[in-house]
Amino acid sequence: STERYTIGDDEESGTFDRASVRAFTIPVPKHIGQLRQIVVEKGRDHERAGEGWYLQHIEVVDPRGEKTIFPCNAWLGESDCGGFTGPYSRQLAPMTAAQVAARDAPMPVSVRASGMSIPHPEKVRKQGAKGHNTRGFGSGGEDAYFYCQPSETTFAMGVADGVYMWRSVGIDSGAMSRALMQHARAAVEGGQMGAREVLGAAVGAIKESGVLGSSTVCLLTVDTGTGLLRAANLGDSGFLVYGRQPNHPAATDRNKYTLKYRTSQLEHSFGCPYQIGHHAQGNKVEDADVAQFHVRVGDIIVMGSDGLLDNVSDLDIAHELTQGVAQGVSVPQLVQRLVRHAFEASMDKHRMTPYSKGATEAFDMVYSGGKPDDITVLVAQVR
Repeated sequence: STERYTIGDDEESGTFDRASVRAFTIPVPKHIGQLRQIVVEKGRDHERAGEGWYLQHIEVVDPRGEKTIFPCNAWLGESDCGGFTGPYSRQLAPMTAAQVAARDAPMPVSVRASGMSIPHPEKVRKQGAKGHNTRGFGSGGEDAYFYCQPSETTFAMGVADGVYMWRSVGIDSGAMSRALMQHARAAVEGGQMGAREVLGAAVGAIKESGVLGSSTVCLLTVDTGTGLLRAANLGDSGFLVYGRQPNHPAATDRNKYTLKYRTSQLEHSFGCPYQIGHHAQGNKVEDADVAQFHVRVGDIIVMGSDGLLDNVSDLDIAHELTQGVAQGVSVPQLVQRLVRHAFEASMDKHRMTPYSKGATEAFDMVYSGGKPDDITVLVAQVR
């Protein structure tokens, strides 16, 4: 037998935010046996551009505590910024116990990474600003990043975006982001593995040294012995994990990269992200979103400041990865392609971007174009 159940249409259900996980209790009057399929359908009351959902999976837990996973990994409706439209209804089949065990089993991996940061074009024109990119560390404008592998079983990377307005009161607005990344790398090299612990160590070191200013920050570590990724994110920087679907029924889609995970943007309001800072209004380490899951051989992690994420949609990033890997380009070349894509989008006054979509919703007016900004991109390829 089948029954329709509607969620997300009242205040109690709340909204479905990017990268959110929502739990619902569905009353069942009698034992219905093993679930063989779930048909999930998105309502069509508001069919505006970018109003679709990307559904990773549905996890069903019965009264005995037994779990069944129904994977989706696809769009319902139109994707962020348009460009891809999936059906509004999808039929989901359960994963077998063997498939779930294989997905969750620890697996040794290796990681190859690269990063790049460039400053806002106005800072280049007026101040002569330049990006400073070396192996494992870099900065551009108020952005800064690091990546490192201090041991055979540890990989880490991070990005921070300083708040430019501190410059108006005589504070080096990039000092906080650079210090956060330097101290985070030192914490990892000192043996810290938990992302929130690494962030806490970096913030503690900054307070002791008296660095002024504020910054968003995103950090992750990977235990390469097991593939376990741990992450902490505070603000509107973030990271995405993409993977292939080798068992996809359509042969042409098996080598395409699709989104597996994405951090959510933490903002007080549009354009006002959470941030670590010396001021009383600064956020705390405990405010950061944390995540923990395993990455697999073939996955690609893309991390960036809002200069990337405000200007390039998830789908466009996936397209760049699919095309680049098919052409055999290196990880540094993937970084360069994404930086170039973000820069071109930021300067295009007519392109639909994640920023223009957000501004349209926040200000109740039609907004188009990208957002010129410092741009930082890191890419880590899991092997």
